[in-house]
Amino acid sequence: MLGIPYDLGARSYGFTSPSGLTATTRQVQPGSLVVVVLLPNDANTQIVSFGGDGTGNQYTNLFNMPGAASLQAISIWYCSNTQFNIPVGRSLGPVATGDAGAWTGTAVAVTGANGGPDTFNFASSTGAVTSTSIATAATATGVPGLAFGFIISPTGNQYGSSGHVIVENITGGTSTIDLFDGQFYGIAYGIIPAGGTVTYNPSWPTANGYSIAVATFKGGGGFLLNTQSLVANI
Repeated sequence: MLGIPYDLGARSYGFTSPSGLTATTRQVQPGSLVVVVLLPNDANTQIVSFGGDGTGNQYTNLFNMPGAASLQAISIWYCSNTQFNIPVGRSLGPVATGDAGAWTGTAVAVTGANGGPDTFNFASSTGAVTSTSIATAATATGVPGLAFGFIISPTGNQYGSSGHVIVENITGGTSTIDLFDGQFYGIAYGIIPAGGTVTYNPSWPTANGYSIAVATFKGGGGFLLNTQSLVANI
């Protein structure tokens, strides 16, 4: 049974290698999927490694998306079916980059989505627009799951005022819920049925370039000790 994704409260804003995200404000129990989003502050900075959560859970790099021209990249790391409890106050990392460039990041978790990664897609453009759209290939047949959408603005530009910045929508599943809306990036998720394509359709009030990504994870798999139904409180 799929739980509801929640924000771990771990953040970084313009940190430099080899620092980590700030301490978590939410616990993660064994049997969870943890997704860590790392956003290098320019197209030339690449995430080389992510040090995990310090408990023994093993994290894998899903993809490193290069940014177009001067736009930010997106690096996604995940741990499917966590084996060890991640307590409140745990620092995630460290994060190492290939140069001295800064990076931003956050993390989310959910129970019941331990079937592993399924599909993903990403795009980056310097064109000044107020919306865009990308789609994945068909998701795994017979296995409902989750889709996460990620968006990041060019360095120095904001999508809007703080509070509510980005209108995010993931089609092919249930209505989208924003996990985090910051002035420079946002994360959303949608619960998706099996076998269909997933489209991520973010829009924002001020014309900017963008880097976006969408990734799906299969439900089931592993063991489930906790069926949290927690909504992010940011």
